[in-house]
Amino acid sequence: EEGEIERAYAGKDGKVVRLGFGDPDSVEGGDWVYNNILIGGKKSQVLFTVEYGKIKSVRVVAVKLNE
Repeated sequence: EEGEIERAYAGKDGKVVRLGFGDPDSVEGGDWVYNNILIGGKKSQVLFTVEYGKIKSVRVVAVKLNE
């Protein structure tokens, strides 16, 4: 199910993500990876797939509490 963050950033310019979140924690291929983003009260990893400077897709990965 698509959530608020996916709707808010999909199709936007990559600069919008950098303004909101700063530089990514890492870059893996075409994905900008941000760790420890609080979503729905849980720390999550957010991956923004970037193509030609635009956000193609957004994935949120919940992080287990014991990690």
